[in-house]
Amino acid sequence: MKDKNNRRLLIAIGVTASLIVAVFAFLVFRPIRDEYGDGFSGGLKYTVESGMVSITGYNGNDAHVRIPAQIDGRPVGIIGYEAFKNNVNLTGVTLPDSIKIIGTSSFSGCKNLSSVSMPDGVTSIGGEAFLNCTSLTEIGIPYGVEAIGRGAFDGCLNLKSVIIPDSVASISEYAFRNCRSITEITVPGSVKIIGPGTFYGCRNLTSAWFEGDKPELIDPIYKVFYDAAATFRIYYPRGALNWTATWDDYPTEKV
Repeated sequence: MKDKNNRRLLIAIGVTASLIVAVFAFLVFRPIRDEYGDGFSGGLKYTVESGMVSITGYNGNDAHVRIPAQIDGRPVGIIGYEAFKNNVNLTGVTLPDSIKIIGTSSFSGCKNLSSVSMPDGVTSIGGEAFLNCTSLTEIGIPYGVEAIGRGAFDGCLNLKSVIIPDSVASISEYAFRNCRSITEITVPGSVKIIGPGTFYGCRNLTSAWFEGDKPELIDPIYKVFYDAAATFRIYYPRGALNWTATWDDYPTEKV
């Protein structure tokens, strides 16, 4: 009888321990929302608005962060304002296809960020989104992006390769300021508006290839290519409209 009671006691203890572990795992790993609607999941802080998740912060330790496509059954659509700002541990980020907006200053100051994978679903890159991300050497802006915000890649000193897709209609001021490693840039014909100082301080930039009609300058007083290389020249295709012998005070050439 005593052995039977001992066995029952051991079984009860085992069941209780299993329940404790299960409850602990549930509490630790489940998405948690506080009374204000903020949530926490896998180190990510987020809010939910109109059924869409916006990432608003990160307190994890991963060097490469992979944002999930869904949290708590809702699509992750926005990387919010200053979500990863000044995170010096971050070396890479992979964004899911659900992401539509990369918000203002979302990765600003992430000086060790060297790899960014953005899906084609992104439609907007906010102002100073990648400000002073000095470890970035190349960036492929997704097809679908329509606007590149003010100072989006400002101060990315080692950025050498930039691909701007023909979905982009406007490039705001200082978008690529002080990207000193860029030597040439191709601007697709879809771009109709360029802000002042867009390529300000790109001192090794020797050529800009425009694939369409001359775009409108938001403020012609401030040069788009100020402080480019001494040999800098603008090229445009035969048949493109409104080009003249100089643009933005720099020589142009029909090719």
